[in-house]
Amino acid sequence: MVLLGVASAGGGERGTWVVRFDIDTPAKVKQICSKENQRQFDRYLVQVRGRADSWYESSFVPKAEDVPDFDPLAAILEECTDVEVHAWMNVYYLWTGDTLPVNKCHPYYNESWILKDRTGRSLKEYSELEQRKHWLEGVYADPASPEYRAYFVNVVQELIEKYKVAGVHLDFVRYPGSFFGDGETPVLSRITRQGFAAWINQSGDEKTRTLLANRLAWDQKRADHVTALVRDVKKMMIRVTPDVTLSASVFPDIVEAFLDKGQKWGDWLQEGLLDEVFIMAYFGEPARVQSQIRQCKKICDTYNVKMWAGLGAYIKSADEICPEIMDANHAGVSSICLFSLGHLLKQKRKVYQYQLSGDVPMQMNTSDDGLPPLVTHVLRDDFHYITPGPVAVNVLEKSLKLRGIFRYVDQYDDYKKVQDQYEIIQDVQQKLQQGVSFGRLSRKYSQAGTKRYGGVVPDLHFVDAVTPALKGLFQLKEGEYSNIIPVYNGFWIFQILEPDAP
Repeated sequence: MVLLGVASAGGGERGTWVVRFDIDTPAKVKQICSKENQRQFDRYLVQVRGRADSWYESSFVPKAEDVPDFDPLAAILEECTDVEVHAWMNVYYLWTGDTLPVNKCHPYYNESWILKDRTGRSLKEYSELEQRKHWLEGVYADPASPEYRAYFVNVVQELIEKYKVAGVHLDFVRYPGSFFGDGETPVLSRITRQGFAAWINQSGDEKTRTLLANRLAWDQKRADHVTALVRDVKKMMIRVTPDVTLSASVFPDIVEAFLDKGQKWGDWLQEGLLDEVFIMAYFGEPARVQSQIRQCKKICDTYNVKMWAGLGAYIKSADEICPEIMDANHAGVSSICLFSLGHLLKQKRKVYQYQLSGDVPMQMNTSDDGLPPLVTHVLRDDFHYITPGPVAVNVLEKSLKLRGIFRYVDQYDDYKKVQDQYEIIQDVQQKLQQGVSFGRLSRKYSQAGTKRYGGVVPDLHFVDAVTPALKGLFQLKEGEYSNIIPVYNGFWIFQILEPDAP
């Protein structure tokens, strides 16, 4: 084994995220800032804002309830003198958990700041079951609120004026999903990649094209709200502390980031709003990580913005991470950030091993092909020119109550991974036919939010059943199961709980 040392590969840098729970006592701070740990990294992204609270001293931001009587950020800056310290701040994510914030000045209590879903319901009204159905982390602030945007800019300004951090790192700078955002909501609950391609190609009938156009116009409005906050933070930082770096964590799939999360991060790069961008390539097999990093590198190079490859050391061994680092280096990405330092230390893993490599066989994609058409379209178009047209469809005309078992497939997964996922869902289908309970199978086999509560999923509206297989669900009776249904991001098996619900 030889030391790869990301810094030694093309003059790159090493970074790590430091989660707030790993700095909640002076003893933990000393461990995080030990000389041994600092030697492994050039940069710490230290989480100082988790649930709209402060892990530092503030004149108006509520102090985190988990923190004893000391200043974690000040302690980090005092102890960690051999690494750059950047303040990692969650933007729109406000709160989660069974208890409510003690401090009544917490943003959670400002009703006008709370995000609503597309039916107008506040996320504060969601039960735990509803949160799981929509894969929600908790309560979010509304990106459309100019008051919250101004508040957050003030939060950042106070911090950078008071603490000598090298940078500010934005996280959760997005919507939680496609179902969220109030106003004149479109009929479609979301646009899939296939739907997006259909709109670009102007395929389908006029009604379908209008539905897609209306949804895209709404998605652009959501993205504009998020971008406005990044823009305002950057303007303030240029005025107050121009030498402090602004970066953000983003989803590597820029199409899904836009359509699902309202995170049109290509616009941020094009406008020069970010100094650096961190690609969250945490999940999946080598083929997926490799493709995500290489595609994002092309995007960042287009706008001459520095890219960090964020890798999922918290869920992968050193033997898995090291080849990912090697491939990133080969792709021209020499700045690597591991999530997270605390996870490695708690699991008694030796940090340096995540920067070791041996004779690892590389299966590299050396193609110099350009960006995929959908990616190019997101980067090229702002969709502001779309004129939404009237659609005589009631979103609640026809709907099904369902539960489902889901196996995820990413567009960048190799054939073996896709085949493995399909074989698992086939196994589920056989077990259902043998009489194994749906709830038991969902807990064991389903991925994402469907693991709990028996696999209950959001209602399916007929207008959102974009494939013949999904439309076929409306022909099933209560209690019946579907066949395996491939969708844009995986495989489903559904059971009908209530057919054609009003």
